[in-house]
Amino acid sequence: MIQYQEVLWPKLYMLIVIIAMIGLLIFSSLNNEKKIAWNAFVCIVILGGANALIMPVRYNLDENTHYYHVLQIADGKFRNQSDEKNFLMISPDFLAITKLPSKSGYNSPINTNLYNEEFKELVTLPSNYNSKYANDKNGKLNNPAYYPSALGVFISRKITNSLMVSYYFGRIFNVIFYSILVAIGILISKNYKLPLFFAGTIPYTLWISAGYSYDSLYYGLVIILIAILSNFISLKNIDLKKMSYYSLLCSLLVLCKAPVILLITIPLFLPNSFFKSRRDRLFSIVPVIIGSIISFLWLIQGKIFSIFSNIQSNNGSSIANTNKVDRISYFIEHPTYTIGLLLRSISDVFVTIQTSISIPWPFINPSSFVGSINLIYFVLVIIILSKANTIIITKKLKLIFLFLISTITFAIFYAISGDSRVFSLGDLRIDGVQGRYHFYIITLIPLLFSNLINNLNIIKDIDQKKLSIFVMKATFVILFLNTCIGMYAYL
Repeated sequence: MIQYQEVLWPKLYMLIVIIAMIGLLIFSSLNNEKKIAWNAFVCIVILGGANALIMPVRYNLDENTHYYHVLQIADGKFRNQSDEKNFLMISPDFLAITKLPSKSGYNSPINTNLYNEEFKELVTLPSNYNSKYANDKNGKLNNPAYYPSALGVFISRKITNSLMVSYYFGRIFNVIFYSILVAIGILISKNYKLPLFFAGTIPYTLWISAGYSYDSLYYGLVIILIAILSNFISLKNIDLKKMSYYSLLCSLLVLCKAPVILLITIPLFLPNSFFKSRRDRLFSIVPVIIGSIISFLWLIQGKIFSIFSNIQSNNGSSIANTNKVDRISYFIEHPTYTIGLLLRSISDVFVTIQTSISIPWPFINPSSFVGSINLIYFVLVIIILSKANTIIITKKLKLIFLFLISTITFAIFYAISGDSRVFSLGDLRIDGVQGRYHFYIITLIPLLFSNLINNLNIIKDIDQKKLSIFVMKATFVILFLNTCIGMYAYL
């Protein structure tokens, strides 16, 4: 006799998705091509919020480590008080969340989610920072990128003592923060709104932002920075004030993806005609230097605190760095190995970007078919957006962009090679470099490939209004489809 498995109907998750669908229909304006920023905000808040509720506890990338910092800030501790292991003894909330079952983390048979009764019964308890486990007397500043999530946790504690509610509030506030950054970037862009909408709503950005992660700041900052940069190129009205804004925002990248701060140098390579005056051109390097100094001070803050506290610096970094001198010496002394390592790692960049686009769900791959749809849709829209792009950049500027992308990529390789969890000297490739690290490249593709697509003449003239409406509607459908797949896969 054939045995049939009982059909599983996650009614609560289905209710969340149905409410999300109704919310999209009510609040979006998909037939209005002038509402691109608003539609991006609505899409990210509603579907990102749904995914924040559906995704199991600790199922985002390094989510528990991020949560550890969020809890300290929510407790009013803006400097790190302890390493992650000892924080288990300081914070009952962190200990309770860490002990919950997880298929990805502990190979448990079940995940912790909205259906878990143990999770529902947990209550928030105060942390004890006076204990002996608060041992980081030279603690660095907790990353401001966690402030939105910490605000969510703090507010939830004022409303209820439920740890489950607190956990999801932190996630949802991170989603809202990301949606605001994307909307701001689209609003300030004059001629590059649709590519920014498309990049800001790529499925994996919603899933990563739906958990505890500082990548929401990275994605949002990149959207705003490329919006400003596209205005620089298309409007040719750069002045010292705009350069200061751009450089300050670039310096914030040190909080999430330090190597990408090299984007700060792009305006220095723009022609003199792009600046309002010779004075603006001459002094444009000043905000770049100031922004670079701010970023550098953040990176060495541990040493600065150690000077004032007269104790040895304890970096407490989430990445366990190997000895930098040893790494540099090894790479220099073994040029054949180093070149091979770089070539293999560079080839992996394209694969990891493709994987991130096809498989946006952290730790799972529930549908190869939907993954193929994600990739085909991405390639199709990128080609159309490249054709529709009206911002022209010179060959010289393209070479500068490509050189900068290469430099940032090598810097990312070097940074990740210091993480002993994913790389050891002698390994054939640097496996820790994930496709999401290269998000900024996606925002630049229509700029860099516009001339090529136009020269191929594979697409005739495009109606900008119809294109905007098509991309917004298609993006909503793709994201909703991915959410439905994740709804079942994360049970």
